Amino acid sequence: QPIDCTGEECNVDTLRTVEVVDGIFYEYVRPPCVYQAFFNDAKTVVRRRSWWRLTCADPRTEIASAACCNSVDREWNDLYWGERLTFASAVERCTDSDLCSRRARPSCDED
Repeated sequence: QPIDCTGEECNVDTLRTVEVVDGIFYEYVRPPCVYQAFFNDAKTVVRRRSWWRLTCADPRTEIASAACCNSVDREWNDLYWGERLTFASAVERCTDSDLCSRRARPSCDED
């Protein structure tokens, strides 16, 4: 049965865990093997604390966080710990800066 959203959950692409009522949580577990193995416009995804570990991801899926960089520093722009969002949402989230990139490493989104 659908439940109306209130608060921060209305501003995210997907939820992983929700406290439905005090002390009662709902965890969404994505079904395995329902995403395309091959896709266009792959984007490079790096691990938060392991910038040398790269993978390619479909920008249409909720698979990564928003890492926003400017000339001074970088910040993780999560609304909650473990949030996952699409590439378009990550770009939108980094309004005052750019998405962080690792040009020194191989990239999925270069020709």
